[in-house]
Amino acid sequence: PTARLLHLSTHARAGKDARVEFADAPLTLPQLYSLLLPAELVVLSACETNLGEFATGEGILSLARGFAYAGVASLLAAQWEINDASTTRVLAGFYEQLADGQSRVDALRQAKLNYLEQAPSAALQSPYYWAGLTFYGQDGEMDI
Repeated sequence: PTARLLHLSTHARAGKDARVEFADAPLTLPQLYSLLLPAELVVLSACETNLGEFATGEGILSLARGFAYAGVASLLAAQWEINDASTTRVLAGFYEQLADGQSRVDALRQAKLNYLEQAPSAALQSPYYWAGLTFYGQDGEMDI
């Protein structure tokens, strides 16, 4: 299968049993390594998708790395347990910026800046609420 954009907003688990949770069955890290997924962009709106176990000679075995191994050109992944409400706002801004012709990196940067400008309280400006999603891979504009 091919896709330009794959957005997964779900639960995930990092570590030795890393997996993305779905209603019927999980998608595990070993399964990701066996997939061919030539997507242009995957957005992993799920907790800790960029965390993983360290393997000597391999590095960090994270869900993000699994998607990259499967052929994804670029992805957004979470560094920690992200907040649903603030992540939704950041990602809405990200997609707006992409639609306006920004590159993927610039779209994420601007979405985070916009979130900070519009946060209803100083507490919600903490990096916990907006900095958890990070970009990896090929940058560039993307028609959505």
